[in-house]
Amino acid sequence: MIANGLSKRGQKNYDRCFTSMDHKTSSSLPSRCALLIAPPLFGYDKAIEAALVENGYNVRLINTPRYGTVGLLLSDFAHKFGVSYPKKRMSEKVNTAVLRAAEELQPDLVLFMHGSWVTPKTLASCSGKSKAIWFYDAARRATPNHIELARVSDNVFVFEGSDIEYFYGKGISKDKVHFLPMGYDPSVYQPEYKPKNVDVAFVGRMYGNRKDIIHRLVNDMPHVSFRIVGRYLRVRESQSWILWGRRLLSGEWRTYRNKDMSPKQVNELYNTSKIALNIHHEQSREGCNPRTMEIIGTGAFQLCDQNDYISREISKDIVQYGDYEDLKEKIEYFLHNAETRERLASLAHTAASEHTFTKRISRLLGMISNRHL
Repeated sequence: MIANGLSKRGQKNYDRCFTSMDHKTSSSLPSRCALLIAPPLFGYDKAIEAALVENGYNVRLINTPRYGTVGLLLSDFAHKFGVSYPKKRMSEKVNTAVLRAAEELQPDLVLFMHGSWVTPKTLASCSGKSKAIWFYDAARRATPNHIELARVSDNVFVFEGSDIEYFYGKGISKDKVHFLPMGYDPSVYQPEYKPKNVDVAFVGRMYGNRKDIIHRLVNDMPHVSFRIVGRYLRVRESQSWILWGRRLLSGEWRTYRNKDMSPKQVNELYNTSKIALNIHHEQSREGCNPRTMEIIGTGAFQLCDQNDYISREISKDIVQYGDYEDLKEKIEYFLHNAETRERLASLAHTAASEHTFTKRISRLLGMISNRHL
């Protein structure tokens, strides 16, 4: 063990969190400069960085840390054994890096994604013409500091529409809170026209409502090949470990994968699946998750839970299901009606170009320019 209580491997992982702290910028800055602070989550950071560049900005990206399972174990339980987990040190390093970069660049835009790790004091103290935060979880799930961060931001972007009224109820002015759903990266999520060797694929965190539905499907439809990929185990939920053990003992380890896939791997899975299943987290009441756009970007057929926003704003050709029995019936129907399935997938794909991160950032910049830039 080394001085801060981490093993050598743990220290290596800790240091890796900050390898992109000083992202290169060109020596001759264009007229617009942006400082982007984002976690390295599912490639969103790089996609948003590229979208800002496409919209005419020189960008410096600062990645905030992302916990793996080991980090969560240390954070939750290490104190019981007298080990000092360096979360405070990591937070201080992030906030110091943000302030230094802002002072050096004097950016036109400081954009915080998600809001974790950065303190309201840092956001308020940042140099920059306009400071914005974009929550890509419901704000209440993103960080405990979401109200304080919103108060010191010039603009707040939410991917869940009901958060606008929520922030208004907390005293945040409505004119600086904007609805902006996530997008997708067309350089990653695109059709590949591969053989469809998986019947039903699902990619995403295995929250309670998702587990209930997927477990029932796998048990009730043994003739259907499922590929379920996502973090099944949750450190704070002992029940998830028991359920995972049962999945393994029942021989379903070929169906379930307890891991995160890279965006390119997700794209390949969707392209080799007859049906891409999309089940929203319960937070999504007036909006949709990024998988919605990623799936139509690949040209795959999407079967989604009932969501009025999707049919109204994304595509009417994304098939939605009501209750569990309706879901089962639609899986059976579309597995046996390839022509209809492929026609609807193609129609939904035509809408994808309106939901890229480049289009989202263009809209974000337009709303900001009306107030500050």
